[in-house]
Amino acid sequence: MTISLYTPRESDAWDNLILSANDYSFFHSFAWAKVIAMTYGYPLSYIAVRDGEDFAAIPIMTVPNIVFSAKGVCLPFSDSCGPVFTSRRALNELMTYVLKLAQARNWRKFELRADCAVPELKGYDRYFEHVLQLSSDVEQIFASFRSSTRRNIEKALREGVEAKISNSADSMEAYYWLHCRTRKRLGVPPQPKSFFCNIYKHVVQPGNGFIVKACYRGKTIAAAVFLHFGETSVYKFGASLPDSAHLRPNNLVLWKGIRWYASHGFKELSLGRTDSEDFGLMQFKNGWGGRCREIVYSRWQAQECFQRKFHTSHFQVLSSIMKVLPLPILKMLGTVAYRFFG
Repeated sequence: MTISLYTPRESDAWDNLILSANDYSFFHSFAWAKVIAMTYGYPLSYIAVRDGEDFAAIPIMTVPNIVFSAKGVCLPFSDSCGPVFTSRRALNELMTYVLKLAQARNWRKFELRADCAVPELKGYDRYFEHVLQLSSDVEQIFASFRSSTRRNIEKALREGVEAKISNSADSMEAYYWLHCRTRKRLGVPPQPKSFFCNIYKHVVQPGNGFIVKACYRGKTIAAAVFLHFGETSVYKFGASLPDSAHLRPNNLVLWKGIRWYASHGFKELSLGRTDSEDFGLMQFKNGWGGRCREIVYSRWQAQECFQRKFHTSHFQVLSSIMKVLPLPILKMLGTVAYRFFG
């Protein structure tokens, strides 16, 4: 067994290693780690264990805490992200090394956005992910959608909504404008603008993602950010104006992204993470004909680690307060707080 520690200068070597396995996603790419590191200043570690032709690899970031010691995460702000491995033996050696690293760095806990069945890590949260299998036959893909989903796409087209793919900075700016207003409506602080500037600079501009905008009578009413790596892609962010919901622009935006990925040889499109209690979003994603899989987040924690318990009612109160706060204050809260909740 040999252990390799990759540096940012070896980003191509890291990406090539990850792409040589099967169970990878966009969130394992160096570009995504760079976005997070540049936005939030997290120290980053790339670790790989080799066992002959087999290997196991993991990207880890150290996330600070205002009150407690830091934690290690694979990988902050990722829908799902765990070790990529080609053998169980290599995985076990990798996780043994990582847990020793956690103790050496005095992390209060180490979290995976996945469950790799390592005994030392226990499940602590669950989500769902919808994944669409793509092919060049877009008509067959369309036919696999729920009838109401197809009708909503057709309605958007009849109403004159236009969906356009763009990789311009102005389009990212238009998305961010919608993002802030959507987050306020939901009672959640928007992520800092620098986060989306870094996504544009390190992912979209180099050709590993794009923005789809839905326009109606010259006005952008919905937009989404799509990202890709290897043969996989993800519908990562979406936002829209509530008074345009009757035009069904979100359906048209997603369909535009699906068609692009299908026609460019990608194998799958993830519709992103969904909270188990978000029934409206689950209903929307269930209509696109993909498979729904459970994502179990797992973690190791030091014995002395104190876990704060938050109940749904606490979040509901906070959400109600944030819905009435001015948008500049919400932006400031997001800029400050997200760094400690990665």
